[in-house]
Amino acid sequence: MTKQKLAGLVDEAIRLDRVIQESTERLKEIKADLIVEGEANPNKEATNGGGWSVVLDGTDGSIARVTQPGPKLKASVDAESKAGASLKEKVGKLWNQLFQPVVKYKPVENIRDLANELIGGAKARAIIAAVTTESSPSVSFETKEKA
Repeated sequence: MTKQKLAGLVDEAIRLDRVIQESTERLKEIKADLIVEGEANPNKEATNGGGWSVVLDGTDGSIARVTQPGPKLKASVDAESKAGASLKEKVGKLWNQLFQPVVKYKPVENIRDLANELIGGAKARAIIAAVTTESSPSVSFETKEKA
């Protein structure tokens, strides 16, 4: 690719990035307004789990569906915390019927270096591969004028 073509590509990417940023901000504003309208709408329908949903009509047959999900269950409860201990006390002898213990492990901060140092070779590479995920490259822009 020529230097001029590459420079043109960078300029186009920056223009598109600005349009996307402006459109994203406007879409956030519109969604916030639609949520306010949905909350005030008397035609809300209950959803499973304690939430609600309402359909708002557009002009061409399109719709916007505003949904307020019901409260989410927490992923886990730390029975050793103050709140967890209080919950455990409220639940009493039914604790094991309503909750199950889960053991979780997370890699230590310097697992790559330690695995190479302690194990080494193909086995260390396999261990590191098992606890990592691929990352995508990113592109950021620096411009003279603010978007």
